[in-house]
Amino acid sequence: MPTTIAGWDLEVERGPGWLFVKPRWSEPDESPDVHFLADQIWSLLEQHFVYRVVLELDEMGDLDPPALAQLVKLYRRCHDHGGCMRLCGLNPHNRRLLRLRGLSGLFPAHESPEEAVMGFSRRKPR
Repeated sequence: MPTTIAGWDLEVERGPGWLFVKPRWSEPDESPDVHFLADQIWSLLEQHFVYRVVLELDEMGDLDPPALAQLVKLYRRCHDHGGCMRLCGLNPHNRRLLRLRGLSGLFPAHESPEEAVMGFSRRKPR
């Protein structure tokens, strides 16, 4: 079910106990404003009465510091409500960025939404 909020198209699917959200910037000619993305996704979680979310980020592009701050904010909200947040679809640049920023422990790189729900990640050899 697509939802458009403040310039973001959020493709949302409900699974048993999980919400799957794929954010896409709806205005390709402009830079995405990520400053309220955590609040927008949190609102969806509250509407569905679920606090476990998988963010599918394969169409989000490179994560900048404001986007990382939004991910941490959403992670903390989920965690504070007994839920969890997992990421999948990260490009190699974003995986490296999370590792360099010390966030790979919070956000291990999952290849697919199914792996994210199961809580494991296939590690590729270096």
